[in-house]
Amino acid sequence: MRADLNRRYSLFSNIDQYRLRWCEKHEDGRDNFGRVWIPVVDCTGREVGGTLRSIYGDVPKEVSFFDNEAPGLSWYWNDPLGELPCVLAVEDRFSAMRAARYVHKCVALRGTHCGVAQLQEIFANKRPNDIVVIALDKDATGKAAEIVSTFGYFGQLKMLPLQRDLKDLAEFELRLKLNEIKELLE
Repeated sequence: MRADLNRRYSLFSNIDQYRLRWCEKHEDGRDNFGRVWIPVVDCTGREVGGTLRSIYGDVPKEVSFFDNEAPGLSWYWNDPLGELPCVLAVEDRFSAMRAARYVHKCVALRGTHCGVAQLQEIFANKRPNDIVVIALDKDATGKAAEIVSTFGYFGQLKMLPLQRDLKDLAEFELRLKLNEIKELLE
């Protein structure tokens, strides 16, 4: 599992930091095994659920388990805090794990939905001078623009358009893309 996650998503030491675990395939072939456990972590670092995700093409792609009180956002950050003063909101957790190395905090929306409740939680957990940057996959660029346009009254809400998913970028491409956030700060 480690080799596959490193090869596909360049997670390296983040595998332990983000509590990813491998669940072996059960003897009777049930779907809940032979998958990676990806925790959903709230803004305090508490594990509030997670998904068993296939990385080998099994169906369904994900099997989810959640605390009923969990809002669905999954938070990632590193110590020392990332160099870019923003909270970056992305679609998926693998992208968030990779991007968290370079920004103050990163939050996985676990899809493209980002409404008032999600933005309230995000804005409540940012530093005063941080901006919030929405960076959805290329096929959801219109949705990202709609979020920024609709909820601009929150203030300091920007969009970073993507040509490729952050989790699929080489490390130097990821760093270059995230450095574009510096232009949004001006």
